[in-house]
Amino acid sequence: MPSHTTVKNRARRRSTKVQRAFRLLNEAAGKVTKGVKQSAATAKKKTASMIYTGKKNIKRKARGAAQKVDRKLHQHPWAYMGSIAVSAYLLGRRFKNKQAQAVGNGQSENNAEQKNKNGDHGN
Repeated sequence: MPSHTTVKNRARRRSTKVQRAFRLLNEAAGKVTKGVKQSAATAKKKTASMIYTGKKNIKRKARGAAQKVDRKLHQHPWAYMGSIAVSAYLLGRRFKNKQAQAVGNGQSENNAEQKNKNGDHGN
């Protein structure tokens, strides 16, 4: 049977090994956490840079398109005025027809309600 001091020494050695293992694990976790934080910061910077560049490109392309339309408009103003007038006319007719149909449906429903109130059931 081992002596009492031998058992204590073994327990101390195990405790020291466990403490050393915990210390190593904490160091490794700290390194991983630091690496993850650095990766996240780098990704954030790259994303912000890409968004900024994208905004600049969109503005540049939109400005170019507006300038192109402006040049064409000044070269052929009557063609653009005519196409705008035709578009407005067609849209007006389209909405006027929809409005007339809605009013027509409303009137026929009102007429049917009026006939029902008067006792006229279509006989």
